[in-house]
Parts: sequence; C-alpha cells; structure tokens
Amino acid sequence: VGHVHIADTTRRAPGSGHFDFKTFLNIFKNAGYSEFVSIETIMKPSFEEVAKSSSEYLRSIL
Repeated sequence: VGHVHIADTTRRAPGSGHFDFKTFLNIFKNAGYSEFVSIETIMKPSFEEVAKSSSEYLRSIL
C-alpha cells in the first residue's frame, strides 16, 4: 500500500464524525505502513481550521 485516503461517513473532520480513525489507522501502523494518509472532509468553517484540527487529532492518535 502506497497511500491511504480516509473519510468519515459524514465527511466531518477526523475525530468529529462517526468513523473510528484510531482503530483503522492503528491497523495500518501495526502492519508497518509509514506512508501518506490523506483526508476528505467538508471544509467548514474554513480550510485552515479543518486542516489544523484534523492534523492535531490524527497526530494525537498515532
């Protein structure tokens, strides 16, 4: 696997929707995956705020 693309079922930022990103990403991490992860979200309230909160959340669970 060279790239992982993730999205919540509601397209909310990671950590604020329904999808269990922590379990999903830990499966890849435990399998030795260390490449890119991209997210697909609705950019509300703004790109900057969603990018910041998503990055902080994903870093906290990895």
